Amino acid sequence: MYSLVERHHDGRPDMIGMEAVHQLMVALEVHRFDFCFIGAGYEREIDQFLTVNPGLAGRFNRKLRFESFSPDELVEIAIRYGAPRATVIEPAARDALSAACRNLRGHLAPDGTHGVDLMQNGRFARNVVERAERLRDSRVAAQHRTNRGSVTVKDLETLRAQDVVSAVVDACAEKNVPVDL
Repeated sequence: MYSLVERHHDGRPDMIGMEAVHQLMVALEVHRFDFCFIGAGYEREIDQFLTVNPGLAGRFNRKLRFESFSPDELVEIAIRYGAPRATVIEPAARDALSAACRNLRGHLAPDGTHGVDLMQNGRFARNVVERAERLRDSRVAAQHRTNRGSVTVKDLETLRAQDVVSAVVDACAEKNVPVDL
């Protein structure tokens, strides 16, 4: 939603996005009894979005804030994301991810945002699984090159702790969020 009002590199507002906001304002007024608009996103960005038009903030009479996912919930998200992809996260890898999530939860940025939110909350779990899968695939390919016929189905589907730890470290480094594992 807030991407509608992003600015160009030179600071000018995106006119197409501003027109979309204008049309939203019209719809919120003209169809106020038969139209429901739900905007969702990160709190700071939503608050900034609501300032782009003087009447916009007044059109939203309720604001719900959802708590960030807990470390256990993030691990569960990772497991559920991996399942339809035929990815199994071994117990040691789950423990490593849980430890990383607890560590991130304890990290606070200068503005007070904790590390899980800096890493984009549930998206972090998905990103870790995807990165760990690529690392697993490279590890298994190297295993196959070294010892042909040694790769099992379990090898092809299992994320190990080393895959998850490397994926977490890479993801956090990309966003300059410190994590100790």
